[in-house]
Parts: sequence; C-alpha cells; structure tokens
Amino acid sequence: MPQRRFPPPWSVEKQSACFTVRTTHRKTVRLSATVINAPHRSKIGSTKLRKHRQRTVDMKSLAKIRKRKHRCYELAATVMLFEPGADRFTLVHGRISPVQDRPGWRIGHAWIELNNGCIYDAVEDSYESAERYMARKRAIAEQRYSHLEVINMTNVTRNYGPWFDEERAAATAGAAAKAASAWS
Repeated sequence: MPQRRFPPPWSVEKQSACFTVRTTHRKTVRLSATVINAPHRSKIGSTKLRKHRQRTVDMKSLAKIRKRKHRCYELAATVMLFEPGADRFTLVHGRISPVQDRPGWRIGHAWIELNNGCIYDAVEDSYESAERYMARKRAIAEQRYSHLEVINMTNVTRNYGPWFDEERAAATAGAAAKAASAWS
C-alpha cells in the first residue's frame, strides 16, 4: 500500500489516541485511530464519519459560541460545568506568553487538560498535545481544578475565575460545612 501524504498546507501530529490534522488556516480535524485504520471504510459512510469527527472535535457546550477572545475563564468553566464527560477533565488556571517577541510578558489564561493527554484551548477552539501547547504558549500552570471543585468554586464565588487564595479557602470551608451538615 502506498504511503499517504497530505498536501503542503496540512500538518499532521500523531498522538496516542488520535491524529490531529491542521490546515494553514488553523482549523483542526481530529481523527481517532479506529476511523483511520478501519478495514472497510466504505461501510462507515460519510455521515457516520462526519458525526464521529464532530464528536471528537467540538465541545458541544461551546458549539454556538462565536466571540471567544478574552473569555478563556468563562469558556473553560462552561466546558467543565456542562460538557458530557467533564468529570474526567481538569481545569487549569495559569499564565501564558501570547507575544513571541516579549517572553517575559505573561497574561492569565485558562485551559482544559483532557484525559487523553491533550489540551483543549476554548479561546482557540483547538486541541493539542500537552507538550506542544506548553511549549508554544510558554504556559505555566498555577492551579488545577477537578469537575467538583469547579462546581463548588462557581457556586461560592459567582464567577468563572481566576480564583484567588481567599476564594479557594472560602469554597473549601463551605464544602466542608456542607458535608458536615449532610452527615448530621
């Protein structure tokens, strides 16, 4: 079988559970190995393949969001609160360096670590391997939150983040008090 190659405007990144194909326009198509290596592709059908691509690429909770710039905390928290399977994700608050020629300049940013070793950036609506994302954005993770911690923090603080030490302490105390009252 001849080696398949993508034309020049495409780049392919092989990850453990999928292949990520990027165009020069920064659109991302993520294909799982089961679809790529299917022995009878004609039986899969184009609509089923399209549905599979949608399921692996799009976060359903953000499907209708168009304006994403400067909304990283809100969008990442929305994924953690409303996305099916978010109990396996980790919300990360940290700092990135968005400008290449100013490496010391960092801004606050939020992203999602998925359970397969990839990172989902809600502002860019893109998936990348953790190593590539951290290197490209020069990202520094400062805090990690589980699904339940995000629910608790948004209920206590009434905002999507970033959350500070006092807010984390208040949320922890509130959760402990709630748990104690549930046992009595």
